[in-house]
Amino acid sequence: MQGDTLVVVDFYTDWCGPCKLMYPQLVALSQERTDVRFVKLNCNKTNKELGMQLQIRVAPTFHLYRNGVKVADMTGAKMDKLLDLINTHSPKK
Repeated sequence: MQGDTLVVVDFYTDWCGPCKLMYPQLVALSQERTDVRFVKLNCNKTNKELGMQLQIRVAPTFHLYRNGVKVADMTGAKMDKLLDLINTHSPKK
């Protein structure tokens, strides 16, 4: 069911070194985990107000959503922690 798909939002900035390090790993993960949707949001000047509303203070920050509800979040370039959150909150097949 599409509404039950886990969505991972990556809040990043162009000048964030850890964000750049995570990018290739996220691309690989998105190809491996076709049951999860990955979205990136650049927290630049254009999106600054949205970032403030979502309380994004550190890049990278990841929010995980299911059925339009945030189920988890984390900050930092910690792929192992992100994988744990994805596995915890992915729909069971």
